[in-house]
Amino acid sequence: MILGVLSLFTLELFVNSNKQSSIKLNNFDERMSYIASLGYNAQEEKESAVFIPNEVPEVFEDYNRKQQESGFNLLNFKGKTLKRYTYSCSDNVTVTLFLYENILVGREIKN
Repeated sequence: MILGVLSLFTLELFVNSNKQSSIKLNNFDERMSYIASLGYNAQEEKESAVFIPNEVPEVFEDYNRKQQESGFNLLNFKGKTLKRYTYSCSDNVTVTLFLYENILVGREIKN
């Protein structure tokens, strides 16, 4: 029974990690609400652009493995420019959101 539940959980993680995010964050208020849903209080927003090259260096592949653990895959956006929103939050936490066409495609939380 426990093995069956564990197998189902592992399968669900695998399936979810291969799905494209459908979280749409169209504006500042929606991004702030999303960060609040993660349990953080964002204090300022910085916007920049990030280009994902068609051929990525190994260091980016390592970074992307961490993204995949959270259910995202930035390699799906090779040749594309993403918007990167970085937020300073309370408790010295930094939250970074990566969006493509206003859809959340990556996320990083640093303490």
